[in-house]
Amino acid sequence: MDYVRFLHSKGFRVSSGWVEQWERQAERADSTFTNKSASAKETLLCQEVLRTNLHLIGTKALPTDVQEWHKQQLQGLFVLQADEIVNMAAAAKHRYEEATDKRCLKLVLTDGVSACTCNQSALATSWCPTSEQLCR
Repeated sequence: MDYVRFLHSKGFRVSSGWVEQWERQAERADSTFTNKSASAKETLLCQEVLRTNLHLIGTKALPTDVQEWHKQQLQGLFVLQADEIVNMAAAAKHRYEEATDKRCLKLVLTDGVSACTCNQSALATSWCPTSEQLCR
């Protein structure tokens, strides 16, 4: 089964070595794993990716020059990890505290290899906060 292609279709870019390691570990941990349907295995894999730090398993997905973009839209489906969220509207000493009435977020997002900094308006056109929605 081509798990890497499945993950790519969902917006995940992870190393094939990690996927192979996950499959071997799943087979050792669950004696019924090999008998599970392809869909069930894909759901388990997707959920494991969501629990894992992309810095450990991610491969390059963002364009090399994405940091230089200004008011451009990234085309395609990408699952990125938020490394940092800062409220730029707050005074410097309060930027990492919970926002009050004013908020202008600066986000540092990563694919596990590259990082990009963006403001709140550049966040996303599609948002799937739960594994049930993303791992279907």
